[in-house]
Amino acid sequence: TDVQVTMTQLSAVRATTPQTLLAWRCLQGTQYARRETRLGGRRQRGSRRHKRPTGGSTLDRLPDELLAYVSDFLQSPELSHVCRRAWSLLQSRHQAYEVTSSNPPSVIATLEGLAVTACKETNVRTLAIKCTAVRSIPPEGVPALAALRFVKTLCVLNLDLTSQGVGPKCTEALAGLKELPSLHTLALNLPDNDLGDAGVEALSELRLSRSLQHLALVLAANDIGPRGAEALATFKSLRTLQSLKLQLWGNDIQVSGAKALASLRELPELSTLDLNFGCNNLGDSGVEALVPLKDTPLLKKLTLNFWYCGIADGGVKALEGFHQANKLSTLNLVLWGNAVSNSSVPVLLQLKAMPSLQGMFLDLRCNKVGPELKEVFEDVPGCPLQLVM
Repeated sequence: TDVQVTMTQLSAVRATTPQTLLAWRCLQGTQYARRETRLGGRRQRGSRRHKRPTGGSTLDRLPDELLAYVSDFLQSPELSHVCRRAWSLLQSRHQAYEVTSSNPPSVIATLEGLAVTACKETNVRTLAIKCTAVRSIPPEGVPALAALRFVKTLCVLNLDLTSQGVGPKCTEALAGLKELPSLHTLALNLPDNDLGDAGVEALSELRLSRSLQHLALVLAANDIGPRGAEALATFKSLRTLQSLKLQLWGNDIQVSGAKALASLRELPELSTLDLNFGCNNLGDSGVEALVPLKDTPLLKKLTLNFWYCGIADGGVKALEGFHQANKLSTLNLVLWGNAVSNSSVPVLLQLKAMPSLQGMFLDLRCNKVGPELKEVFEDVPGCPLQLVM
């Protein structure tokens, strides 16, 4: 079963690199060998013929470095369960924990135990921790989170602290993750935590990391204003950053905050940008303030989520500026719950016809656009469009 799971994961990406292609072929041989063992060495009638691997087990022919590469590529523990050799090499490499207790002392003890265990392991590459009970982490639990900065082998960290109410001290502790020398992917899920501008300013210290390439921050419903947005804009100095996701819905970003975030266009390696401003009263001026993002040198995938942001046709007209983003291949626009009318349709059709664009998603629910115009979007030439009305 573990071989089948690993092969399923690899099959979608086996042509991505020579290493994954080689691993997929060898695991295919391993699956065949196990199947023949179950059948007592006999081939079932009508089954597809496979050439029997020669020279010992197929996994034995894979070097340790390749097994480790594939395991890190998948970021899952399945490959470590395939055989005893894989277990010896890959155990503890990818770990995931869910803390379900609602008892604060128990949660603190659990987090401290996880941090100590991770620090002792010399093989940890991926770590995911999710706390499911609301308001289960008191201030005393913050030092346990700060201890994660000592897991020096950590490459990928996913921390979900939704609705814990830990406040700015939490982000001060998490800012220490900038010291991890190998951390290239970081996802912090921190909605509804009373962070405020002070908490975001502390978190912006992550820009001093020397290795971070992929960053996702869910900061919804944290009473963040323009000052906090300006702090997030300082990530423009994180020159290694390739993808950035900022979930800022339910705050008070305002036009000045949007203008500050537009400076993220200075990131030289950024190819994927996802900004969610839902329920921030940006208005048309806020959308216009973000248009300079079109000048991001390597931007290929852009998501702008403006649900219930008080946008009318003037804001859509401003989006016309993204027609100059000549490397953009994917554009996702969420305009749900605004005051966009039929007069904005020509601008949206121009975006659909951008020469570089290969795919577009457009959400126009709860606006003033007539449903009869759906056929217009389908008939006009351009990239494939997924339209929600």
